[in-house]
Amino acid sequence: MSALDRHARRILGQIAAIDRDALAADPKRALTERFGLRVREQDELAQRRDAGGWCDGISFLDDDVVLYAPSPFSRRENFTLTHELGHKLTEDDDDALDWLANRDQPKGDLEQLCDLIAARLLLPDSLITEVLNRRAPEAAHIRALCEASAASEVVCAIALAQRLPCQGAVVITDIGSGTVSYASVASPEDDGWPLAYPWPRQEIPAHHRLARLHADETARERSWWATPWGERQDYYLDAITGSRRVHAVLAVRDLWQVARFHADTPETAGRPARHLDCPCGYHGTARGYPCSDCGQPYCPSCKECQCPRRNGALVVCQKCFVSVAKPDIVNGRCSDCR
Repeated sequence: MSALDRHARRILGQIAAIDRDALAADPKRALTERFGLRVREQDELAQRRDAGGWCDGISFLDDDVVLYAPSPFSRRENFTLTHELGHKLTEDDDDALDWLANRDQPKGDLEQLCDLIAARLLLPDSLITEVLNRRAPEAAHIRALCEASAASEVVCAIALAQRLPCQGAVVITDIGSGTVSYASVASPEDDGWPLAYPWPRQEIPAHHRLARLHADETARERSWWATPWGERQDYYLDAITGSRRVHAVLAVRDLWQVARFHADTPETAGRPARHLDCPCGYHGTARGYPCSDCGQPYCPSCKECQCPRRNGALVVCQKCFVSVAKPDIVNGRCSDCR
């Protein structure tokens, strides 16, 4: 169980069962009557969180006020309100605040924690267990959870991510814009986040399989994800598309026996090929789409492009977490953050 999961369970354990039932039935009314919050509709919010928060809401905890963008014809409104309650509950919890203060990315972890609190309030563990039926999480489970509950796609993605047995992410992307609509990152081993992972409003990396999926397609194969500044993480991918969105699960372990099914597929055989002389000692053909950042193919031996060697001398800024040249770092911060 990850630290996020432990904190979410502990915080929710402090809420009386009758209050949890009230939140699941009518979050807006419960926030007002049981938690003393003033809930106000705001069609166009003037502010948005900059740490990956997906909900359309803002909390002013000192004034016990929650502003939210109403969505009366979807399930998103319930998630927004329970997410904002998560901020209030976390603000009042010393253990969670102490844990966040020692994290490398406290803002992102806070948003993840509030997402998880909202998901657990709206989607019971027993239902998730029933839908999974002892199988590893896969993309089709997002739709199955939605059909079996009143929870939104985002809530189902958050809940599903917590059942991943390894580092990974559950992702919802928009086909039209080619961007990530939502992503819930998982790290059950509690050893930090993956090197590269999807994040809301991020463009899908060029040449990624998710950028090439069309309506009603599926995919299950070896994959990857990359940051705009060149960091890359290898994953296995399971994805299914609808008319407008793609549901996908990324996992660092082969949860779906992908290797058994993709030993020599037509898609693999048709990928670009070029000769490669790699510093690792490999000399031969490299088959596959090149890295979108450095333009070089991935070595069949060491599995790397030129980015790791090119970025070997880079240092991560402690404030914005962007990798920059070492001379640009002073007291842990880059020139843009000083």
